[in-house]
Amino acid sequence: MVDLTIRLELDDDPEIVDRDTRALLRQISETVDQDVRLPRGPAEPGTRSIGSVILGEIVTGLASSGAAVALLDIFKAYFARKRGAKFSLTRADGANITIEIDDLSDERFPDCLSHLEAFAANG
Repeated sequence: MVDLTIRLELDDDPEIVDRDTRALLRQISETVDQDVRLPRGPAEPGTRSIGSVILGEIVTGLASSGAAVALLDIFKAYFARKRGAKFSLTRADGANITIEIDDLSDERFPDCLSHLEAFAANG
């Protein structure tokens, strides 16, 4: 299993980003059978924080292909509501990938899934 930090990149009011992040956290927690939490600690330079929770970030494990499919399905549903959003996934070693709406089209979904699985496997 690899731990991933998921960053919701959304050009919106901080309260909306916080609300959407918490909603995504609940949805991921209910769908993907992994530990899912909001990261704690000081915000990275250039990020905003509310209290000690880093705004727009979720930390989860990714252990199976089924979990990867579920995560991409959650992203796809979110993109249906917020077209300008992006998701950046970062491993503990600092490697990252970005997933945008076009990556989850019917034609590109299999390639995106393979890329995410390889990314998680190499962590």
